[in-house]
Amino acid sequence: MSWWGGGNTSLLSRTNAQIRFYYSNSGGGRVSNITVNNSYMTGLVGATWTHRSGYGTALGGMNTKYSVTGTWFIGLDILGFPIGASFDSTIESPTITINL
Repeated sequence: MSWWGGGNTSLLSRTNAQIRFYYSNSGGGRVSNITVNNSYMTGLVGATWTHRSGYGTALGGMNTKYSVTGTWFIGLDILGFPIGASFDSTIESPTITINL
Protein backbone atom coordinates (compact mmCIF):
# COMPACT_ATOMS: atom_id res chain seq x y z
CA MET A 1 0.00 0.00 0.00
CA SER A 2 1.37 3.46 -0.74
CA TRP A 3 0.36 7.10 -0.75
CA TRP A 4 1.97 10.41 -1.79
CA GLY A 5 3.76 12.36 0.89
CA GLY A 6 6.70 11.41 3.06
CA GLY A 7 5.83 13.46 6.10
CA ASN A 8 8.16 16.30 7.04
CA THR A 9 10.97 15.60 4.57
CA SER A 10 9.40 15.68 1.10
CA LEU A 11 6.09 15.99 -0.68
CA LEU A 12 7.69 14.37 -3.74
CA SER A 13 8.00 10.98 -2.10
CA ARG A 14 5.72 8.05 -1.47
CA THR A 15 5.14 6.39 1.86
CA ASN A 16 4.97 2.63 1.34
CA ALA A 17 3.49 0.25 3.90
CA GLN A 18 3.72 -3.52 3.69
CA ILE A 19 0.41 -4.83 5.01
CA ARG A 20 -1.52 -8.02 5.66
CA PHE A 21 -5.27 -8.20 5.93
CA TYR A 22 -8.17 -10.60 5.97
CA TYR A 23 -10.58 -10.40 3.02
CA SER A 24 -14.17 -11.64 3.15
CA ASN A 25 -16.19 -11.80 -0.06
CA SER A 26 -19.52 -11.66 1.79
CA GLY A 27 -21.55 -8.47 1.49
CA GLY A 28 -19.69 -7.19 -1.57
CA GLY A 29 -16.19 -7.56 -0.13
CA ARG A 30 -14.74 -6.43 3.17
CA VAL A 31 -11.25 -6.14 4.67
CA SER A 32 -10.43 -6.57 8.35
CA ASN A 33 -7.59 -7.47 10.73
CA ILE A 34 -5.06 -5.18 9.03
CA THR A 35 -1.45 -5.28 10.22
CA VAL A 36 1.44 -3.11 9.01
CA ASN A 37 4.65 -5.14 8.89
CA ASN A 38 7.05 -2.52 7.53
CA SER A 39 7.21 0.92 5.92
CA TYR A 40 9.73 2.67 3.68
CA MET A 41 10.03 5.78 1.51
CA THR A 42 10.56 6.08 -2.24
CA GLY A 43 10.97 9.08 -4.53
CA LEU A 44 12.80 12.29 -3.59
CA VAL A 45 13.51 11.81 0.10
CA GLY A 46 15.89 14.07 2.04
CA ALA A 47 16.42 11.74 5.00
CA THR A 48 16.62 8.09 6.03
CA TRP A 49 13.42 6.48 7.40
CA THR A 50 13.49 3.67 9.97
CA HIS A 51 10.14 1.94 10.55
CA ARG A 52 9.09 1.55 14.22
CA SER A 53 5.42 0.58 14.15
CA GLY A 54 2.23 0.93 12.18
CA TYR A 55 -1.41 0.04 12.05
CA GLY A 56 -4.26 -0.10 9.59
CA THR A 57 -7.92 0.71 10.18
CA ALA A 58 -10.76 -0.86 8.22
CA LEU A 59 -13.39 1.79 7.41
CA GLY A 60 -16.01 -0.56 6.01
CA GLY A 61 -16.05 -2.41 2.73
CA MET A 62 -12.70 -2.05 0.99
CA ASN A 63 -11.84 1.39 2.46
CA THR A 64 -8.87 1.65 4.81
CA LYS A 65 -6.51 4.13 6.49
CA TYR A 66 -2.94 3.62 7.63
CA SER A 67 -0.57 5.15 10.11
CA VAL A 68 3.16 4.46 10.33
CA THR A 69 5.59 5.66 12.97
CA GLY A 70 9.31 5.80 12.49
CA THR A 71 12.46 7.80 12.92
CA TRP A 72 13.91 10.20 10.35
CA PHE A 73 17.69 10.62 10.27
CA ILE A 74 19.23 13.63 8.52
CA GLY A 75 23.00 13.50 8.35
CA LEU A 76 25.88 11.15 7.64
CA ASP A 77 26.92 7.76 8.90
CA ILE A 78 30.71 7.61 9.19
CA LEU A 79 32.12 4.18 10.03
CA GLY A 80 28.90 3.27 11.83
CA PHE A 81 28.69 6.52 13.82
CA PRO A 82 25.72 8.73 12.92
CA ILE A 83 26.45 12.45 12.72
CA GLY A 84 23.33 14.56 12.32
CA ALA A 85 19.85 14.79 13.75
CA SER A 86 16.99 12.36 14.15
CA PHE A 87 13.36 12.80 15.07
CA ASP A 88 10.31 10.58 15.42
CA SER A 89 7.35 11.08 13.13
CA THR A 90 3.94 9.56 12.47
CA ILE A 91 2.61 9.66 8.92
CA GLU A 92 -1.08 9.06 8.22
CA SER A 93 -2.63 8.11 4.92
CA PRO A 94 -5.76 9.47 3.33
CA THR A 95 -8.62 7.01 2.86
CA ILE A 96 -7.42 4.27 0.51
CA THR A 97 -9.62 1.73 -1.26
CA ILE A 98 -8.02 -1.70 -1.66
CA ASN A 99 -8.44 -3.11 -5.17
CA LEU A 100 -7.98 -6.86 -5.53
